[in-house]
Amino acid sequence: MDRLIKIDNDFTLQIEKLEKQFEAKDFIEFTEFRLSGKKEINFDKLNKTKGIYLFEIKNSKSLFFQDWIIEFKNNFKIPKHNYSQNWAPNISKSRLKTYSNEKLNWIPLYLGKSENMKKRINEHIDSNIGKAPSALKLKQRYNLSEELFRLKYIKLCNLNNYTTISSIVEKQLQNKIKPIVGR
Repeated sequence: MDRLIKIDNDFTLQIEKLEKQFEAKDFIEFTEFRLSGKKEINFDKLNKTKGIYLFEIKNSKSLFFQDWIIEFKNNFKIPKHNYSQNWAPNISKSRLKTYSNEKLNWIPLYLGKSENMKKRINEHIDSNIGKAPSALKLKQRYNLSEELFRLKYIKLCNLNNYTTISSIVEKQLQNKIKPIVGR
């Protein structure tokens, strides 16, 4: 039992080190896009690439967050259908308080992890409401078609313990960045 406690203590120290490794500034800017855009986004660079990704949305009217979020909430709503499940994340009410009196240029929308960022990001953009997988389903939110989105990522390649490390990094970055949609 003492060996297990030692391993647990060592593991705890490594987790604490890992939690201090990543900040918002570590994300690499990948692209900006509008859902209404004619230009196809080339995600090939992210094909089969493991990592953490971040969707941001531009506060194009330079409103204080508390004013911006009112319009965004209405535009983000999924039209009512006869779906038993929308398969889409919701706005996190607890995170909205974080930004209430701020005037942000880019608002963190959603943060996630994937073993194939190209595939997963495409799911967030192109998936249909009412069908798996769970994703943002941005193109189905017609009221957001003219909004400007930005996509950033952090590669987490060549890790023997990707599943464990990516979960820790994802949670730590969610706590720091506080995206307004998702868990």
